[in-house]
Amino acid sequence: MKVTVKILFSFVISTCIAASAEYDGSCEDKVTEALANGANDVIVVRKSDGQLYSTAWVAQIGKLNSLFQSREGRDVAIFVNSVPARVRMTVCGGGTFQFKTGPGPHTMSGEDLEALNLKPGRNEGRYVCPELAEVIPFSVFLYEEDQKLVVTDIDGTITESDVSGHVLPHLGITAQHKKVVELFDKMDKNGYGIIYLTARSMAQEEDTKTIFSKCCKILMDTHSPRGQFSSAQSHFFLVSLPRL
Repeated sequence: MKVTVKILFSFVISTCIAASAEYDGSCEDKVTEALANGANDVIVVRKSDGQLYSTAWVAQIGKLNSLFQSREGRDVAIFVNSVPARVRMTVCGGGTFQFKTGPGPHTMSGEDLEALNLKPGRNEGRYVCPELAEVIPFSVFLYEEDQKLVVTDIDGTITESDVSGHVLPHLGITAQHKKVVELFDKMDKNGYGIIYLTARSMAQEEDTKTIFSKCCKILMDTHSPRGQFSSAQSHFFLVSLPRL
């Protein structure tokens, strides 16, 4: 699906407005327990008047990564291109992160976004929790308001089916539709930004990116087009079982 950032921007604005109610830094209740580490990529949009808005900053430390230590209340720093963010996050009881201060639990203010000195396109990010010795990588993409985007699902769209996309790559077998890698490579070279949506758990995000990159290398001897990955915050098993 082809869109422009102006359409995405409307969604980002509505998200920020929803988060604009007074936020006291308290952790949200009824959050699903995170079993493994994971983080969604972030899109930042520069409006025509220069203001910056972003999608949600969402990440987690899994229980399996801190079996013998409590995660709750641990401090998390954010680095983008090695620049530390002015605001920090905290780990909630279920392992998910929330901002300690700001417009909302997963929302960064325009002033704090500006302080990151983002470059156009992809920027490398890290969530760092020193007390648990955990570093979780992610990406931040800076787009102008008129940037052209292609939004695509992964399983059943890029891959041949939901099940084959989950299983076959782990067996060393490619599961992509024919010519799909070539198509995305051409779109990337023609200036389109790409957003990859998936119902896979956020804990599978790095694995998903690695598999997709290897597939592109095998089929076309090229790297996969860089783009934002947005995954579900659901428990890995709750996402995977209905598909198998």
